[in-house]
Amino acid sequence: MKFFSINCSDELKEIGYHPQTEIEPESFGFLSIGSTNEVRRNVLRDDNVRINLLINEKSKVTDYLYNSSITFGFVVSSRLKKIIETCSLPPHRFYPVTAIHKGQYLDYFWFHYMVDIYQHVDLMASSITIFHKFNFNIIDKIKIESIEKVKKIKSLLPFDQAMKFNEIILRKGFPGYDVFDLTGVQFIPIVSERFLDKLQKNLVTGFESQEYNQIVDLSH
Repeated sequence: MKFFSINCSDELKEIGYHPQTEIEPESFGFLSIGSTNEVRRNVLRDDNVRINLLINEKSKVTDYLYNSSITFGFVVSSRLKKIIETCSLPPHRFYPVTAIHKGQYLDYFWFHYMVDIYQHVDLMASSITIFHKFNFNIIDKIKIESIEKVKKIKSLLPFDQAMKFNEIILRKGFPGYDVFDLTGVQFIPIVSERFLDKLQKNLVTGFESQEYNQIVDLSH
């Protein structure tokens, strides 16, 4: 199976204006530790979280909405929510979002999914690349072995060096999720080819994608 990185589009022809949205100040509580509105990446809440988004008047209303304040998951239209629900999903929640555009109230959802993808990765066979930030020369390739090891190496890199995934091997037993995140080395939302096909066939707006060849699927 092929996989793709996915993100909000920054093409003005697609979204109209950048930044496309801003979050209402009273909604910031969902990012505040200890707040009754708090949501953490690795915890799914059973109740609803109040989030209001303001879509810039110059922006186009799209199915996939940009919002820099929400650092994980997707903000999606009701139409896109129905499409996503037909996919193979990890544990997840759709929290209601009220989006306001030119005085109109629109129903959106924050799609929060949760999966430790590294439970399904052969870490000993997977690797990272350390490279120079400015000339992009490869400095080293290292077996991942453990995410803790990778995080430690990353924390010790000099300012002019960075790391990226070189190869990620999905083991047999991977449940075939159509969406998950890569973290630790880089933060990259990933979707499957069948997920992307559904978005394209339904003319979903507001996103961009790129094939992510570093994932090797040996799960079948």
